[in-house]
Amino acid sequence: MRTHIQRSRAGFTLVELLVVIAIIGTLVGMLLPAVQAAREAGRRNTCINNVRQIGLAVTNFDNSKKFIPGWRNAHPNSTSASIAPADSGAMNANFSTVSWPVLILPGLERLDVYKLWENNTTGTPVSLAPAMEIFKCPTSVPALEAAPSIAYAGNVGIGYVAGAQYRDDGVMMDTVGKSGVGGYTAMKNGVDYISSGDGASNTLLIAERSNATFNPQAFYDASPRSAATSYSFAPNGGYDVGVNATANVSPIIGFGAITKTPGTAFPTGGLIASTSLKMANVTKGEAMAFPLVADATPSSRHPGTFVAAFCDGHVVALNDSMEPRVYCQLLTPNTVGGAGVMMGSSSTPCVYGLGDAGKPLAEKDYQ
Repeated sequence: MRTHIQRSRAGFTLVELLVVIAIIGTLVGMLLPAVQAAREAGRRNTCINNVRQIGLAVTNFDNSKKFIPGWRNAHPNSTSASIAPADSGAMNANFSTVSWPVLILPGLERLDVYKLWENNTTGTPVSLAPAMEIFKCPTSVPALEAAPSIAYAGNVGIGYVAGAQYRDDGVMMDTVGKSGVGGYTAMKNGVDYISSGDGASNTLLIAERSNATFNPQAFYDASPRSAATSYSFAPNGGYDVGVNATANVSPIIGFGAITKTPGTAFPTGGLIASTSLKMANVTKGEAMAFPLVADATPSSRHPGTFVAAFCDGHVVALNDSMEPRVYCQLLTPNTVGGAGVMMGSSSTPCVYGLGDAGKPLAEKDYQ
């Protein structure tokens, strides 16, 4: 007689399945933040690499030309450069000046793009300027992705104040200058001069400026007007004439400390207004000769940091909660001299009205 042995098939109960699903869900929930953090770290590394290359292109330009490109420069074509700039406020009168990114294009291996300006003899808008990945931060996608956008800005310090500009108060100058009413002398700055002051390793050169407070969108193909009494000049005032058809006006491609109407007297004090840097949400009641303004300062969408290059070429992610005195001192090539370097009293030097800003910085102050 043949005996049949019945074997029952093993299986999962509903409770067991629910437990497994719950465990998987918990693990996924734990992993997602780590995955997002890893993705952001990759994007920030790309941003750091972009800033490093841009900073090196600027310092290589300085090595060759013996000055750092200004926030406004003569057009690369001598014929276009000879046309008087549209400083009267006429938005589309001519395009005889260029911003700093144009001058460093050969150093970024984009001589083909630079030749768009070099071959332009008419002082009219340069066409076909392409979007360039090196000018984009992957964490801050521009509103107009196909446009010649730029997510990085140069250190213009306090810009033009009371009829003059000062090398001690910023890095990028107006290398063209302006004649006539409201005129001022052209100015150039260089790494050698900066090194003789606070030091190139303690002076900002390039930083991100790309979060929602920086509006409208910046374009590297801008043709800047000079500072003029008819409008405010500062990192967030005074508009550049851009050449992009969809957005032909963009802010100066710079960051700094103040908003000020040229030609007026220095303000005597006042609390810091507002800024994208958390450090300027004034909880300590520090008085400044010039108020920091939100869209005049570096900004990014990286959590708690923004990427910056210094004048000696090193690149770091800086803490956006640094103190106002630290940020203002990082703007200045020299804490003694210039317009923004005010005197807190007859014997106490200070920067932008911050009494202890002349104290030498330690790396931990801004990291």
